[in-house]
Formats: sequence, C-alpha cells, structure tokens
Amino acid sequence: MSDLETAKMSMRGQVIIPKRIREAMGAKEDSTLAFILLDNNRILLTRLEREKIVQEFDQLRNSIRNKRSEEEIEDVIRDVRKKRKNQL
Repeated sequence: MSDLETAKMSMRGQVIIPKRIREAMGAKEDSTLAFILLDNNRILLTRLEREKIVQEFDQLRNSIRNKRSEEEIEDVIRDVRKKRKNQL
C-alpha cells in the first residue's frame, strides 16, 4: 500500500480527501478537521475530536473552580498539552 494519494482542487478550492486517508484517520461526514500550514508547499491535516476537546476544557474549568493555585493550574494545562501532543 503506497502512502501517496492525490486529489485535484476544484475552482472553489475544494479537495476530496481520498477514501483510504479518511478511513485511516477516522474522518466522517461531520468530522472537524484542522489544517496547519508547515510551509508554502505542505500542510498538516488532523481530525479534531470534539469530545476530547470538551473534556480538556472541562478539566481546566474544574481546576479553576476548585480554587487551585496558579502552579496547579499550570500543571493541569501542561498535562493536557502533553496528552494532546502525544495524540498527534
């Protein structure tokens, strides 16, 4: 199985992500995708998981509600960022 997939862009800038790529990344019709421009010729495409994002914000909100110290809040933020980085 080759890693290379191609697609053409329409006049409106639309590109169809090849089926094999969509399936591999778990993207479905209502998936939210994030694009990060790496340089003029490359982008990074990742699927955002709404449930995980909501969970991360809930953890942060609960940290603040529980009157944690600034250091504890920074630790929680650092942990969430580390988990997110490991998921990419």
